[in-house]
Amino acid sequence: QDEKQVVETATYLAHELKKHFANVLGPGVPHLSKIRNEYQREILLKFSSEETDLVAVRKTLKWLLGQLQLHTRYKAVRIQTDLDY
Repeated sequence: QDEKQVVETATYLAHELKKHFANVLGPGVPHLSKIRNEYQREILLKFSSEETDLVAVRKTLKWLLGQLQLHTRYKAVRIQTDLDY
């Protein structure tokens, strides 16, 4: 519910993702940036399915999100992933 914290967390996460993946877009403001008093930001990862080991991508994402939740500074922000093939 704290927009500043959401922006800070999304920026940190995007920075960390860029260390592991080449095509990271964002964080950006979605069309509906606030739903039920909760702010949102989105980060998009782009991959070529023929060239990418999606199992490795999932494993890396899971690890990065786990590391993020270890930081007390970012713990209050809920993160949702959506994998589209």
